[in-house]
Amino acid sequence: MKKILKKIPFPLLPVLFGCAIALLGLVLMIAPQTSLNTVCFAGGIVVLLKALSKLSDCIKGFENGTPTTDIISLVATTCVGIVLMVHPKPLLSLFPIFVGICTLIFGIVSFFTRGRRSLIGKITSAITIILAIVVINSPMVFAEAATAISGIALFVIGVVLVASKFYAEKKLKEWNIEISTEPDDGYKEVEFTDVDE
Repeated sequence: MKKILKKIPFPLLPVLFGCAIALLGLVLMIAPQTSLNTVCFAGGIVVLLKALSKLSDCIKGFENGTPTTDIISLVATTCVGIVLMVHPKPLLSLFPIFVGICTLIFGIVSFFTRGRRSLIGKITSAITIILAIVVINSPMVFAEAATAISGIALFVIGVVLVASKFYAEKKLKEWNIEISTEPDDGYKEVEFTDVDE
């Protein structure tokens, strides 16, 4: 990988990086559900490989008195990896539900604390509570919307990176032309004279 990066000219790296980010954002925008499933599948493979790499060590050390908790945690990690690969939807919905519960608690607390002081506080707290209930009731919709929003953000960042690179090159060329066309008067000699106090 380092050899490949060394062969790429340095000015092209920001362009390639920006294009890669923009392409990733475009994929997340167009197919958020497929992107989530792909991420979960890849995460499941990583978790499963990590668990399997430790399985042989646990089996070898079992005779030497490996604690039962290590075996249990290893089996649990393996099960999580398999679930992520085969059926990721239940685990995908857990995170939005957790976010929704935290947001709901925050909205209720702020409604009874900040809501007493102003009408705007009551309105914002009520909106927070409603959004939290929506997230809890439909976590996958929230997950897909968050993925699409992340895709939009990544796409904008990638486009800005590519555009800023070309804009910087254009400005540098303009500055070089201005510097090369300025008249060169040479160095002027400065005479220093003693001043009597």
